Amino acid sequence: MNFRMTHSKGNALFLILIAVALFAALSYAITTSSRSGGRGTSAENARLVAGQIFQYASEMRAAVQRLQLINGCTLEQISFYKAGEPLHITYYANPNAPADGRCDVFGPDGAGLTYVPQWMGWNEYNTYDNYTHAAWETEAATGRFIPEGRGQFYDVGTMYGTELTVNTYYVNEELCRAYNRLAIQTTDIPPGYLPGFYGSWMGAFVGDGVNDSHAATTAPVLLGEVTACVENKHVPGVYGMYFVLVER
Repeated sequence: MNFRMTHSKGNALFLILIAVALFAALSYAITTSSRSGGRGTSAENARLVAGQIFQYASEMRAAVQRLQLINGCTLEQISFYKAGEPLHITYYANPNAPADGRCDVFGPDGAGLTYVPQWMGWNEYNTYDNYTHAAWETEAATGRFIPEGRGQFYDVGTMYGTELTVNTYYVNEELCRAYNRLAIQTTDIPPGYLPGFYGSWMGAFVGDGVNDSHAATTAPVLLGEVTACVENKHVPGVYGMYFVLVER
């Protein structure tokens, strides 16, 4: 997980190329769906949903980096709080965020990113009801984009450095494979630990600087990858996507 500037530049170029390919893929999917009267195949639908998840996570990454570069925000000041969302006061009210709102991802004085409460098709591809959960996992149950400060990824950022990510959990195998085909050019699903399904960002990184084995993703295929879908090592059949917003 050694930091190299070439990786940051490579990741940025990769995301730009993916965005171009994604635009073409989405255009094709929409055209195909229109020609078939909106009755796309399951594989086409999965690719479309995967593309929209990737696109919005990319927009969130750009928003966070804009707050850093233009508004002078530190990562610890970044806020994903959205007024009116019932669980946000508990999980996303960052006490470090400036009162003027300049570090708010969704605020008009911050990045002004449009808030998307759920990714399209979450109900069709969600597997949450197949498992028993703790109360704090409810936010992850309904197709949410979950910002978290617990996650270590192979050759992304510094050794044992915890990254700020946005994740989505409890997707089924079909959507997971479609996402990886787009993000890492394979339909394989590597094993890994996602940050723990905590669903919380309040301005602090968990496990930073130490080997946080419960939040590490080290499969060789994920070397230097800022986004992918993985299968939980402890619970087979549980899949989720991570997307690193900033490499630290």
